[in-house]
Amino acid sequence: MRVPLFTLLAVLALAAPAGAADRWVRAGTTLTKGDYYQGITSDGAGHLYFDGVAVGGYRTDLKLREQLRNVDLIPDGEPFNHIGDWTYDRNAGGRLILPLECYTPGRPTAATHAGSGPSASPTRAP
Repeated sequence: MRVPLFTLLAVLALAAPAGAADRWVRAGTTLTKGDYYQGITSDGAGHLYFDGVAVGGYRTDLKLREQLRNVDLIPDGEPFNHIGDWTYDRNAGGRLILPLECYTPGRPTAATHAGSGPSASPTRAP
């Protein structure tokens, strides 16, 4: 009886309590446009940026009122066909960073890889 009790006490003593980041609380739900499907980022200045299912980009205010829309952010001639989860870089006056990829549903990533190109370069803003 001592070994199982000791084991239980050791496990409980070593178990880390959940931190604040581990506890999600739903604050509300807001329906948005289907265009705002892929990812979201914020510039910290009252704008939300959504990227669509594949190539579109959209900017709203914090109340989700659309301010800008571009249904195809990938320039013609690029080998990429999909924008991944983007982020906002606050350095150098701020810019959106668009991770570009070739994506074919049902195929492994390596099979759809197009390599790198000018749009993937950090020196060229999309």
